[in-house]
Amino acid sequence: MSSQHVLVLYGTHHGQTAKVARRIADALTAAGDVVTLVDIADLPRGLAPRDFDRVMIGGSVQYGRHQRRLRRFVRTHLDGLNTKPTAFFSVSGAAAGRGEEQRASARGYVDEFLRETGWHPGLTATIGGSMAYTKYNPLLRWITKRAAAKAGGPVDASRDYEMTDWAEVQRFAESFAAMSPALS
Repeated sequence: MSSQHVLVLYGTHHGQTAKVARRIADALTAAGDVVTLVDIADLPRGLAPRDFDRVMIGGSVQYGRHQRRLRRFVRTHLDGLNTKPTAFFSVSGAAAGRGEEQRASARGYVDEFLRETGWHPGLTATIGGSMAYTKYNPLLRWITKRAAAKAGGPVDASRDYEMTDWAEVQRFAESFAAMSPALS
């Protein structure tokens, strides 16, 4: 199989989604793809999904929403995204939750993003993020600590906690690598 040109575009608040996107880009590169990894905050002028064989977009959830820039990008490039193999991953604390209610909440963030944008990616995933207490402003630290206490999660705000299942990230990247460059 010849190499495919793949865009991995992400939005991150505190860096965990960037780590996930880098891991996915590394896995796709190892599978033989030529990967362009882009933070939505540093979006090059003229970058468009139509210039790639496949596109993966990921975003983190903060205050119940994904980044506004990601939503805008998807809506702007909707026709190009809906005509090629695409995937979306959502990084949140809820996705790392132990209970069904938390996982349903994480799935709801994805469903809301796709409903708002009209995008229909062929593959989606909810991925556990991190609790970056040391990077949060006081309000977010307080909110996160309360939510963690209620869910039985870590509440020591003097350190950060990574809750990403890296094996799950690898499986998601492999599933995306196996997607055909042309829609059936």
